[in-house]
Amino acid sequence: MDQDALLQMQEQLDKVKSKVDKWAESEVSALDSMRTSHKTAMKELQENVENLKKEEETAAQEADKASKLSATQEKELESARDGLGKIRAQCATLPDKAAALASEVETERTAIAKSEAAISEADKAKVQRMKELAKGITFYKERLGLEFERIGDDDSLRLTFTKVDARDPDRAFSFDVAVNSENQYQLLNCLPRVEGVEALVKRANEDNNFSRLVVSMRQLFRNKASQGE
Repeated sequence: MDQDALLQMQEQLDKVKSKVDKWAESEVSALDSMRTSHKTAMKELQENVENLKKEEETAAQEADKASKLSATQEKELESARDGLGKIRAQCATLPDKAAALASEVETERTAIAKSEAAISEADKAKVQRMKELAKGITFYKERLGLEFERIGDDDSLRLTFTKVDARDPDRAFSFDVAVNSENQYQLLNCLPRVEGVEALVKRANEDNNFSRLVVSMRQLFRNKASQGE
């Protein structure tokens, strides 16, 4: 082969080599670009995966909070239902309680009315006893030398006799009498002391004859004076 043919062949080989180099360079550049794009895509994908994990964790936490809140609200709702049920049960018993209370009030009112009536009767009886005292005192004041005075804070009376002792007509004989809470005559003091007073008071309470009690007490005082005491 001559020199010209070799040169021509060399030129063709150089052209082919140039094309191959350009293709290889283009392929390498494309591969580099693909690697870069792949790395970028992988980085973005990794970031997206991380973000999704965080979002998933946040969502799980929120779901847990919501679940706990729901459980708490459910308990509160159940407690409210129980409270409402109790209130309704109490309301259902109110009419019976009101009726029972009204019955108790009426019973107490009746008892109070009876007590007031009894007190009124007792007061009337006491007033009547005091009137009897006044009548007896007025009747015997002039004839028996009887004087009286109210003493203390319990409406008791002191009856004082003169003209009892013939040797000393001005000598005083006295006894104190009152009406107690049971509307009974009660002898408090007696000067001078004489025997038989208890029997006289008992009889006066049985027959409600105060005048006879006054006369009988005067007689006991006369007996005492006649004995020189």
